[in-house]
Order: sequence, then C-alpha cells, then structure tokens
Amino acid sequence: MSRHAFAPEPLDQTASQSQRQALLPLPSQLSGTDGHPMTSTQQQQPFANWSTQKLNPIITQFSDPELDRERSGASILEEGSIVGESGRTYHGYKEGLTSYLLPNDGAEQDRLDFQHAMMAHLWDGRLSLAPLPKAPKLVLDVATGTGIWALEFARANPTSFVVGTDLSQIQPVPDVPNCLFEKFDCEEDWMYSYKFDYIHIRMIVTAIRDPKRLLQQAFQYLNPGGWIELQDADMDLLSEDGPERDDRVEGSYLKRWFNQNAIGAAAHGIDLHKAKNYGDWLIGIGYVVEEKFKVACAPWPKDLKAKLVGTWMRVNYLSGLRGVGYKMLRGAGMAPGEIDRFIKATRDEVTNGNIRGYTPWYSVYGRKPYPWEARPSASGSL
Repeated sequence: MSRHAFAPEPLDQTASQSQRQALLPLPSQLSGTDGHPMTSTQQQQPFANWSTQKLNPIITQFSDPELDRERSGASILEEGSIVGESGRTYHGYKEGLTSYLLPNDGAEQDRLDFQHAMMAHLWDGRLSLAPLPKAPKLVLDVATGTGIWALEFARANPTSFVVGTDLSQIQPVPDVPNCLFEKFDCEEDWMYSYKFDYIHIRMIVTAIRDPKRLLQQAFQYLNPGGWIELQDADMDLLSEDGPERDDRVEGSYLKRWFNQNAIGAAAHGIDLHKAKNYGDWLIGIGYVVEEKFKVACAPWPKDLKAKLVGTWMRVNYLSGLRGVGYKMLRGAGMAPGEIDRFIKATRDEVTNGNIRGYTPWYSVYGRKPYPWEARPSASGSL
C-alpha cells in the first residue's frame, strides 16, 4: 500500500447553494446532536481469523457460472427492471448509451455483497478510512447498490442518519431507524435543501460519465468541516516490477478482458481509469489523502493478508466476468457468441491459473475547509 498526502490548495468559491426543494426530509432526530466519537479503532471489525480454508465454501459457491449457482436468498427484484440481450436483468430507468452497464439481478447483488466483504478485509474491517473525528450527523452513500455499507454504517453509528441513493431500488427495508434508501441518479442535479457531514462514494468506475461534475455537486452539498471519501478501482491488470514480475500478464485473457472493457466503456462515455485522477480533482477541497492498494487477481502474494484478498478477488472476477463485462464487450464490437467463448476462456484461466497480476485500488478522502480557510481556486481543482 502506498499513501500520499496532497498539499492543501485553494478552494473554489464560485459554486452556490441550490435553493430547490429537497428530495428527502431532514431527519428531525439529528437536530442538536453531535453524535458519539468514532475512531478508526471503533470502526474496525478485524478479519484476523480468516484463512484460505474458511474461504473454500465461499469460493465453491461463487466459482460456478453466474446464473447456474444457488442464490443467497437475499436478492430483491426491482419493479420496472428489463431483461437485456445477455439474459441478465437491468434497471429500466434509462436505456441506450446513457444506461447503467451492469445488471441488477440476484447474481449481481450477491457479487456486490461479496465485494463489500472483500473490501472490508482490504481496509482491515473499517467502513471508512477518512479520519472522522466523531459520528457525522448526516451521511450520504452515493451509488449505494444493495445498501450493505449504508446499513452497516448506520448500525455502527446510531446517532448518524444515513441516506443511500441508487438508480436501482434493490435495497432491503432498513432494520434500523437511522437509515433510508431513495432511488436517484447521482448524475442528475442534486436538489437537497440541506448538507451532509460525510459523503461516501464507492465503486463508481463503471457508472459515472462526468465524475468531476459529481464531485462538484458533492462538494456543494458538503458542510464545512465535512468529509468526502471515494473508494474505487482503476480497471486494469498490471504486473509487479522486479522478481515478482510476470510476463504472462500482458498476454492473458484477463488483461484482454480489462482492455476490451475499457474500449467498450469509452463508447458509452465512461473512463475505467478515472480513479487515479480522484486525488488531483479533490485537491481543491483542502487537505486530501490518497491511499493506493495493490489487489492481486489471485492468491499469489506471499503476505497472508494480500493472499487472502487475492483469493477474494479471484472469486469476484469469476462471479462477474460476464455480467460486469457484457455490455462493455458489446460496445467494443464483440458479438454475443464471441463474448461467450471469450468469457469461458477467461474464466478457465482465472480458475486454473495463477498469473501474478494486480489491480490498483484507491481510497481518496478530504475535508471541506471552513469559510475562514477558503481561498480562490487554483487551476485544475474543483
């Protein structure tokens, strides 16, 4: 893992607060409460007892083709969903080149929850890497997916109120009073009449066409002193330098899967490599920290934690190669039959091979300055 702190830069003062009506009511129970202190230690749920042996049942479940395995039973079918060319179910909110590229069915919901568990292991059990000084009053989880992060944060911080938004209403009814979910496209104009103390944005790499505008809106609706955090992957497969270098990476099916996805995503107006720019884009909000992680594509690292994360990541690939990639591969010009043959070859390689490749993952967070800290904006920042 590498960690880089960006020096504070001037703040853009040109953005003005919207006076539109709120989409959501401000929870009255938050008025006048500061919440409990929440340190990184309190957030941690250590995974020290995990082992490769304990993962075997999970690996077996997720290693089968995405639609031929037993579901978790927790999936939710959204009204208005449509069946796509791939045979998978997608939200019906938008279609065509502006639609969300990934499915929203039970198999994808299982994959998202599994990915959440993998990220929890990667972050040492923490729900947030930002140094939040106390439980924030009002929290926004953008692109909440199944809502698993929002619910866990709400349970861990009962004095916070967590709002999760997503294009698909596939979240369960919250089992805690301090969490709610709303269907909302975060790339549309935000229309809240209040601001948030912590905005959490995770895994938007395949979704957002104008990430700088998204971050500008998040900045506008963040209270002074509030924190914004992004956690995302740069969708690529790289090889280590030095003795761990594996020349097989460049010629692998998995590397080609990433490359073709990038071509197809670009046809839909999406950059799969935007995560590496988050730190630069967020410099304008104040002191920004970027933490970079190397996530192995298989359990090849010698370090136990990295090996376990690699095991989880291989399962994540196996459960999402077709569902995650189908629309992007079509956008890259591949025919349906060609996609199926390519996915089979890639799945066989991921299942049976041990290519020493990794994907860069980023956690970027920063605090919005108070008014007395603000200065005119520098070129290139928000």
